[in-house]
Amino acid sequence: MENDRYAIDIIAKKRDAKVLSQKEIDWFVRGIVSGKIPDYQTSALLMAIFLNGMDMDETLALTKSMIESGERLNLPISRPRFDKHSTGGVGDKVSLILAPLVASCGIAIPMLSGRSLGYTGGTLNKLESIPGMKVYLSIEEIEKGVKDIGMVIAGQTEKIAPVDRKIYHLRDETGTVESISLITSSILSKKLSEDITGLVLDVKVGKGAFMKTIENARALAESITKVAKEMGIKIKAFITNMNAPLGNAVGTEVEIYETLKILKGKEYPLDLMEVTLALSEAIIDLAGFKEIYLTEKIRDGSAFKKFREFTRFQGGDVSYLDTPKKLIEDCLREEVVADKGAFVVGMDTERIGKIAVDIEKVSPGIIFHKKVGDLVDKGDPLATIFWKRDIEHNSELQGNFAHYIQNVKDAIFSSYEFGPDALPREKMIIDRL
Repeated sequence: MENDRYAIDIIAKKRDAKVLSQKEIDWFVRGIVSGKIPDYQTSALLMAIFLNGMDMDETLALTKSMIESGERLNLPISRPRFDKHSTGGVGDKVSLILAPLVASCGIAIPMLSGRSLGYTGGTLNKLESIPGMKVYLSIEEIEKGVKDIGMVIAGQTEKIAPVDRKIYHLRDETGTVESISLITSSILSKKLSEDITGLVLDVKVGKGAFMKTIENARALAESITKVAKEMGIKIKAFITNMNAPLGNAVGTEVEIYETLKILKGKEYPLDLMEVTLALSEAIIDLAGFKEIYLTEKIRDGSAFKKFREFTRFQGGDVSYLDTPKKLIEDCLREEVVADKGAFVVGMDTERIGKIAVDIEKVSPGIIFHKKVGDLVDKGDPLATIFWKRDIEHNSELQGNFAHYIQNVKDAIFSSYEFGPDALPREKMIIDRL
């Protein structure tokens, strides 16, 4: 009964927009982990935080407490240890390129990533399209991979910041996801449990991002940056453009396919590479490395070699890396074509992301041939949809696969906006903090 009273007092204090102490936050977090505080009381506190916010000291206290709720990595290596975090976007495969690229320069990358969230594809989902790829590792396996290979990309273990999983689930259920303080503590509780020396942050803004305004994106970037610095972490934050899919591929297998083509030096999507190189260069700079030429690491095969080593370590079939077309060669393909000559002046990127997630079970994804600023003629292919060959036998479609395919084609076509005049290409790096 005494514990219940104390929980109510803490909830009421934040309900009245008062500042919680480190002691009060620690007590509440311990209660969530132990199960002594019921979900309804946790939900009540989350709503109070959502409505009234937290100041920087409270956000810092919550982040520390969430880290202390679990175990941390212990990386017995002397070289710099960095990670990168993105708030999520459509076609965002930056992590898949950045991690092996930076690791090939001698910087350790212990990257804990997530699954698809809403209409944004998850790095783990993409990696699992490589047959045999193991994305959930023990703490010991993560430490070994970083020590021996120089990088891992894996899911959060049950022992790292366990309170974050519980809080995040309740945020999702109670409409409190968009709290700057709660987002900050959620991100940093995982990242700062990795034994890293530095972090690069990519806050995306625009049609295909969770942050729709630059003001909100900047507020989040500033919050994360301030807390990270208070905890002794080197950090640089970027606000980047997500008004169009990043790169040309959207979907699990096709994004791995595009990643491999880039790492092999066969493709170079300008928008994707501008963001990837800016974030990678920031890590190189924070680590104090000089005269590192990142594009040379792609040209000489070092980045691809590192991706191959990491894939082998995590159980993936490297034959799919050596021959990327194996990921899509047995697929049916349908083209979405232009019905008139015009310029592409806009794309409904959020809708594109939702389409890709919705068709994930029957499709490796979509490759876009035309994006904002491009001129198209009537009959030009705008995009190619890849379908798994067994789609016609998919029980969920109940034999209506032809109708289903046409609906998807129509949805992708309607996500394009056309106009008579070309628009200037938007810059990808909007701000740096």
